Amino acid sequence: MKKYDLFAICLTLIVFTVCYLTSNNIFLSLGLFVIYFAFYFLVARKKINKYILTLEKSSDCFGFISSFLITLSSKDSLDEAYISGTRNKSNKFNELNNNMNQMTSFEKIEYLKKYFSFSVYSMFVKVISLHMEQGGNVLKLSESLLNEIRRIEDSINQTISINRKKTFEYFLLWFMSFLVLIFLRLSLSSFYQIMLSSNIFFILLIAYYLLFLFAIYSFINKFVIVPIKEETYEKD
Repeated sequence: MKKYDLFAICLTLIVFTVCYLTSNNIFLSLGLFVIYFAFYFLVARKKINKYILTLEKSSDCFGFISSFLITLSSKDSLDEAYISGTRNKSNKFNELNNNMNQMTSFEKIEYLKKYFSFSVYSMFVKVISLHMEQGGNVLKLSESLLNEIRRIEDSINQTISINRKKTFEYFLLWFMSFLVLIFLRLSLSSFYQIMLSSNIFFILLIAYYLLFLFAIYSFINKFVIVPIKEETYEKD
């Protein structure tokens, strides 16, 4: 089980517990549990998986390009450069790489355009093609490409740092609101029971938990985004 799956299950259980404490209604609590659980596995998890996969692919891509170019500049061998570029990569990349054993190094580079569907990788393939045709210092040919990769990496790292901070702040505020509800339920028990007997208050309570679900959905759409776009692969 992945860490974010465990977090989602814990969050769903927290909502179930808080809802039961504040509503005294097991059916409402179970209903919300099912809604939150379904939302995560049918909607949120797909977006989070795509986010994680894009981060993983971009990391593999940038590492592959950098290692490949550095090795090629020193040894002038596509085969050795390719081997250097494939070291310490993700399991998904390794599986793909193992299926290309019958290809030449340049054919593998071309084929990886289907996997590394980023504009910087297309630029990388063009640089390698130009180097094979004209020769020259490959690091000079790829200077602008390497600068662009560093810029994107800095942007991704900054975005990840901001997202972590925002995630902590976001859920901290909502958990504080949960604590306020629980405090009212326990410390003002008689008064709270009177409010709970009101249909309007009960509807507002349901709306509160649905609002929290919508807030999670909005948060995911806003912050679970990698600042690098993938492109549709087009065969030359």
